Amino acid sequence: MRKNFPLFKKNPPSLSKTYGFIIFLIIAVLIVYFANPEILSPISFPFIQTGRGIQNQSSNFLSFFNSRKTLSDKIDGLMRENEELKLANALMRETVREYEFSKNNADRSSKVVKITSQAPISPYDTIMINKGVGDGIAEGQKAIAYGSIILGKVENINNNGSAIKLLSYPGLKTEGYLESLSLNVVLEGIGGGAIRFSVPKGVEIKNGDSVFSSESAYLIGQVEYINQSESEPLQEIFIRAPINLKNLRFLEILS
Repeated sequence: MRKNFPLFKKNPPSLSKTYGFIIFLIIAVLIVYFANPEILSPISFPFIQTGRGIQNQSSNFLSFFNSRKTLSDKIDGLMRENEELKLANALMRETVREYEFSKNNADRSSKVVKITSQAPISPYDTIMINKGVGDGIAEGQKAIAYGSIILGKVENINNNGSAIKLLSYPGLKTEGYLESLSLNVVLEGIGGGAIRFSVPKGVEIKNGDSVFSSESAYLIGQVEYINQSESEPLQEIFIRAPINLKNLRFLEILS
């Protein structure tokens, strides 16, 4: 009985010849290249140039973004430095202005002193100054800001400096004068730069009303908040000095 066999057990002859030719061509190219590389230069040059061009374009693309990022970082850094310089310049101008104002408005019996530390750094609403016993500073002397605002009195003097207890010192009582009503009031410090007093509900007080010292006519503060309760016959009035203590650098001490 006749059996049927496949026509080809292996690859077709034409395909085998093609593979053989390709292998032969690769071997021939390698032999020629190793024998004399310059022969293939005209052929390979366009491909090499194309590859180099792509590589250069990629490098230029990455360099562009890297340079953009570096430039952006430098600009951000310069902007931050500029803001810091502007802030330092403004603070210096304010310090000079404050010192000149205090010096020009101080009378012969007063001294301009520099603040070395202050609330909230110092405890209990106190301010430290750089003058002491040897500079003619004495307990009870008044501390004045900007020639018109009384902040407190000198306390705890030593050779190198002194402490000023602010009128806002917790529990400290001071006599004040409510200008809008020509009314004498008893002020009490409650800390944090705030002072309060109480008057009957029928007394009309407005935010911004000024309170002066009864004994020296210096400004103590202005009404900031009014607290009324239906069950209480008195209303609580809270005042605060119209300055920012954190920005204060110099004071005038009255002898």
